[in-house]
Amino acid sequence: MLVYLHGFASSGQSLKARRLAGWLAPLPVLAPTYPQNPARVGAFLREYVQDQLAARRPERLLLVGSSLGGYYGEWLARELGCGLVLINPALDPIGVLRPLLGENRIYCSGERFHFGPEDLQALARYDCGKPCVGAGPRLLLVDLGDEVIDSQLALTRYRDCARCLAFEGGDHAFAHLRESLDAILDTYRACPPVSLAAGA
Repeated sequence: MLVYLHGFASSGQSLKARRLAGWLAPLPVLAPTYPQNPARVGAFLREYVQDQLAARRPERLLLVGSSLGGYYGEWLARELGCGLVLINPALDPIGVLRPLLGENRIYCSGERFHFGPEDLQALARYDCGKPCVGAGPRLLLVDLGDEVIDSQLALTRYRDCARCLAFEGGDHAFAHLRESLDAILDTYRACPPVSLAAGA
């Protein structure tokens, strides 16, 4: 089972989520729409994944986090002891999102939401510091042409503990998802079996 974690102002209906679900079928790809309020994200994602583990009892669990979803994904992967694919991860979300304070709109639905200074502060609770500690395999996917996040920061942070694939050009939407499918599946196969305790 794969669980896709979307980025800021996105949702579970994002194009990457839908493409992964189509390309990786029949492997289940779940894509929850979680709150834009960081203070509520942790409890929502933990409960969502644990409910899915209990209901589906999959052999393996892999998180796939894009942008801000990659930042949350590192935290959640440690909580659950599972593997993680990071796609153009926003590892400095406070710096990236500070210019977006105020009213925002979710891309897929047009729904408006407010993102304030208290939300920036709440992001800090998900900072794991050193990556890849006490969890499953990691795969980092970055487009070097990303106009939003610092791809070199991601490569530096994960170079000693993850498989890192960097593609020339591209952008923050990540233009090389299809080319990365084999690497994503390799990461999934390397994940440890799901512990029943994780889904209890």
